[in-house]
Amino acid sequence: MAKNEQDPKDENFIKLSDFGLSIIKTGRGLQNMMQDFCGTTGYMSPEILEQKAYSELCDVWAIGIIFYQLLFGQRPFRGANDIDIKEKIINDEPFYESDRIQVNGDAIHLLKAMLTKSPTNRITTALILDHPYLSKKLSKQSKTTLPDYNVLNTMSQWKDEMKVETTNRKSAQDWDNNLFQFQRFD
Repeated sequence: MAKNEQDPKDENFIKLSDFGLSIIKTGRGLQNMMQDFCGTTGYMSPEILEQKAYSELCDVWAIGIIFYQLLFGQRPFRGANDIDIKEKIINDEPFYESDRIQVNGDAIHLLKAMLTKSPTNRITTALILDHPYLSKKLSKQSKTTLPDYNVLNTMSQWKDEMKVETTNRKSAQDWDNNLFQFQRFD
């Protein structure tokens, strides 16, 4: 069973929120494919925009869009309106080079796998977690051209620092108060 966001976008990436379009799917196969045309155009996968049945891999695409924004500082598909953006998502490939920044080769490899137009060829969430960029097994080329830096490792270190902070709390009441404050953001 999986709960699918169906509308991930950069406004939600610190804490995935806005589950207004989420659904729970309990199986696999054609009978469990989603068919609703919903989401934010710039984050919709090609299969949604072409009004085909789709799976949870549409979320991999949307997270790939967010990942692209984190790496390059802009969305991969831009246009004057939703129709332009839709056409670019369906017909164009993202530009994976920048004059302003150098991007880790493993990050580009992962990004291309996430933004693969055909969902049958798109990377799965399980394979994303095993990808060298996330598992810190950088290729020799990446190690020689770029420092070992990625956003997820930095966030993980920050999370570990926060654990130290929360484990030093004096009482469970303090923890409950902090949890209540955090839940108010939802």
